[in-house]
This record gives sequence, C-alpha cells and structure tokens, in this order.
Amino acid sequence: MTAERPRALPHPLVELSACVDPSTLRHPVAREAVIQITLTLRKHLRGERWPLPYQIAAVAYCALAKDRVLVADEQGVGKTPVGLLRILLAGLVPAVVVAPASMLLKWKEESEIWLPGVEVHRLDRVDRF
Repeated sequence: MTAERPRALPHPLVELSACVDPSTLRHPVAREAVIQITLTLRKHLRGERWPLPYQIAAVAYCALAKDRVLVADEQGVGKTPVGLLRILLAGLVPAVVVAPASMLLKWKEESEIWLPGVEVHRLDRVDRF
C-alpha cells in the first residue's frame, strides 16, 4: 500500500483550458506566461479573492504585449482586476489611476482587494477648470 501524496494545487493550465482559446495555450510563450503569472499570484493573493481564469489570461496577454493593450471587455467581466493585477505583477506601485468620478469609490474598493498590502488613496478634485 502506498502512502497518499498531499494534494497539490491544480496546474494553472487546467482551469484556463475551460475558458481560453486552446490555440493560445499551445503557444509556448503564452503557456509559460500564464504559468508564471499564476505562480506569482499565488504568492501575493494568499487567501484573498482569486482572479477568474480568463482574467489571468488577460493579465498574461498584457504582459506579453508589453502593456500596449486596450482591455475592452463587456461591462462587469473584470477589467478592473486585470488592470490592478498587472500593476501589481509589473511592480508599478506606486501608481496613479485616473477614473471618472462615478468610478472612484469602486476603484478604491477593488484596489484594496487586488493589491494586498498596498496603501490606497482616493483623490477627489472638486474644482473645475
């Protein structure tokens, strides 16, 4: 009888294969980027919320495109976490996010979730030019 090995976390590509174009994951550079990003996120987001697989793929795409990307997904699918995770993984802290006044509170709340340990400030400008 063999001893049962402790169960490891699933391989990053297992979850992604369900919701990402498989041809993307066949490319070795994209595959490596997804794996590295997932492993890095596991260090930063211990016990916190976890991005959905397509959000990890979007962060990987941003990294591969050297951040020359416009993330224009549908409303509510998670563009904010993609942007914040890219800021975190690229080491772009401190960062300034410019957003419409109606979105400032949402960005602050999401920043506190996706950028653990990073101090977040909301700056309001009341004066008009």
